[in-house]
Amino acid sequence: MTRTMRLNRLFVVAAVAGAALLTGACYSTQKNNHDELRHPKEISVSEEEGWHVGWEKTSVSLSVNANCYWGVEFFSWKDQVMQEGDTIKVLSSAGWLRTASVYGNGDASITVDVDANSYSKSRRTGYVKVYTGDPEVYSLVPLVQDGNPDYEGLILPPLDLQFDFTNNDMGWPTQSQSVGEVTYPLDGVNYGFYLGRCNIGAHLIIHNTGSYLGLPAIEHYRLARVTFMVSATNKQIRQASIVADPEGLDVVSPTQIVPALPSVEMVFDLTGTDINTRYYLLCPGGPGLPVAVLTLHYEPEGS
Repeated sequence: MTRTMRLNRLFVVAAVAGAALLTGACYSTQKNNHDELRHPKEISVSEEEGWHVGWEKTSVSLSVNANCYWGVEFFSWKDQVMQEGDTIKVLSSAGWLRTASVYGNGDASITVDVDANSYSKSRRTGYVKVYTGDPEVYSLVPLVQDGNPDYEGLILPPLDLQFDFTNNDMGWPTQSQSVGEVTYPLDGVNYGFYLGRCNIGAHLIIHNTGSYLGLPAIEHYRLARVTFMVSATNKQIRQASIVADPEGLDVVSPTQIVPALPSVEMVFDLTGTDINTRYYLLCPGGPGLPVAVLTLHYEPEGS
């Protein structure tokens, strides 16, 4: 073998070995971005026994130890009357608990703000849930808040408000499936509604499945009954329910079937509603709701 051939052979061997080393280096440093999401999730919190606080506005702290992403939700139990007349306990959002740390990753400290329980002598209980991407891995921490011992209640009459949607004197959007805050002036008061894919034509139109109308929240009052009259042109069977959240997960009055008749009044008696809280007239399925007149009955706090 000549010297030139031996040099060429050595060059090829060296090149192959170098390529193997480079390839091995690439494999040794390559990282799968999904590995962190796949590993078993672990989470623990301080204050596992929970908190007991006074009725005044306050805040509490919670330390999270986790090897993954996590989120925070707030729940409470409330009574719900079924169509058969039975009363059951259902989970509801605890709107009186809040945090700026809705999501996080790894170890962190969370501050939970607690609203004052000013308008009740009754104790209330909420739950702080710190959850992960694994539904089996979470922490649930109770928070008990006392009622206000000095609360005597307000002497307020029940309130009935009737809103006529067969005209548009309030200047609501006419564009199909509009979204956003609107007001309805009535007897010198501007009542706040929220359009969740609604608009005004010859009447109020709450469009198809998942559309809703957010109803006014009134200080010192809770919404107790909703009555609406469908339009004079209605010719279809429809569905309607009253819920505490736009997604329709927290139902305060079960779904009713609206007959295929004009100017029919539908009455919804609500259970477990809170004062100064917005509820929603929801189209849970099928064609939308053509609403001509809406009557809202509010009960004062403590009643």
